Amino acid sequence: MMLMISPGALLRATAAHAQYLSATRPSHGLSDEPSRPALRMHRPPREPTAESWISLVLRDVQFWVPVVVLAAGLVVLRWIS
Repeated sequence: MMLMISPGALLRATAAHAQYLSATRPSHGLSDEPSRPALRMHRPPREPTAESWISLVLRDVQFWVPVVVLAAGLVVLRWIS
C-alpha cells in the first residue's frame, strides 16, 4: 500500500518539524542567531460534546459489521440444522 501525500501537506509537515526542532534544540551560546524564547504548543480547549457514547457506538461501522456477520451466521446455522 502506497501512501500519497500532497505537496502542501508535506510542506506544512516539514515547516512544523523545523519549528519544533528550533524550539527544542538546546542553545549553547555558540550560534550567531539572536536568542529567542522557545515556542510552546498549546492544546486548544476541549469542547464539551453533547453526544452520548451509546449514540457514537450505534453510528459506528466497526460495531455493525460484526453484528451483521453474527446474525447471518446464526441464520445459516438455523437453516442447516
